[in-house]
Amino acid sequence: MNGEVERFKAGLRERRQGEQAIPARESSPDLSPDLPGYRVRIIYTEPEFQERNPHCPPEFSFSRDYPGAGSLDEAVKQAVGYFDFCAEHSSVRWRRVIKSVTVEPS
Repeated sequence: MNGEVERFKAGLRERRQGEQAIPARESSPDLSPDLPGYRVRIIYTEPEFQERNPHCPPEFSFSRDYPGAGSLDEAVKQAVGYFDFCAEHSSVRWRRVIKSVTVEPS
């Protein structure tokens, strides 16, 4: 069982290192200098985590650039999709509740 735990931890380290190696601007397949770009910021809470950890922040935020998004709506759709993907594939299982989404041209 100890080997199984070590493989799990190694996988988490590799995933974190892989995510750090790719800047957000390079991760979008729609890079085009002709299209407008947007920066999307999502404010969210993690109710179960925050209930167990009273000294944690009341809100968390997530920001990412979407240089190839053709519209504000497309940028929001991509950001929320990525946010949901990250939540679903995280090693924790508590909920993440979106409180607000802001978008600005980048």
